Amino acid sequence: GTPIRFKGLDIGKIESVELNPDLSGVLMKARLTSAGERVARSGTRFWVVRPALGLLRTENLGTLVSGPYIEALPSSTPGERQAR
Repeated sequence: GTPIRFKGLDIGKIESVELNPDLSGVLMKARLTSAGERVARSGTRFWVVRPALGLLRTENLGTLVSGPYIEALPSSTPGERQAR
């Protein structure tokens, strides 16, 4: 599955992706490492990292070879662990 990273370290991987019943978004199920469990707290943000090529901006070129990944940014305040 697609890797999940925090500060360049793999902390898990996506195991499945499904549409929400109301079609408002997607539900991703992931397997996290013990470090990933500490990162995935209430309020943690996740997003897909892909290459960006343009005249004004070039970013994440490594993903051209490695493929996209999910980046995690923990909440700035302590929160409860996410559902398992």
